[in-house]
Amino acid sequence: MKRFITRARWVADFGGLITDQNYYGLLRALLISLVRSPDYSIGDVVRTLHGITASQAALLPQLATTDLVREVPRLDVPLIVAHGRHDQVAYAGAAQRFHDSLTAPHKKLVWFDSSAHSPHLEEPAKFRDLLLNIRSDRLAAI
Repeated sequence: MKRFITRARWVADFGGLITDQNYYGLLRALLISLVRSPDYSIGDVVRTLHGITASQAALLPQLATTDLVREVPRLDVPLIVAHGRHDQVAYAGAAQRFHDSLTAPHKKLVWFDSSAHSPHLEEPAKFRDLLLNIRSDRLAAI
């Protein structure tokens, strides 16, 4: 677990999660948003932070050894991948390789050139437009 936290801090501090924030800045922003939210009690905040840590400890080792190109060669549903060019958690080359190898009824890889791992936070207008376009495309198909 300590190794994961050290890696997460390193990735965050070098802009791999959000391009202009380090690990402590991200943690502070998360805490502030949770504490200010009317939907979270102090107990909920503590449980959320514990849950994030426990989930990462349980899931990341398996995720690190998962090869989506080999394990998911085909999907029977449309897929849209929104990916930040500066992402150091899920590398851009891996996202491109998965997209290129995948067989799906519809697939699209959307690049967020000014984002790292959180394009929904770093380029919210572009992300919102992507979601609205997906929705309007879906409604037009009905």
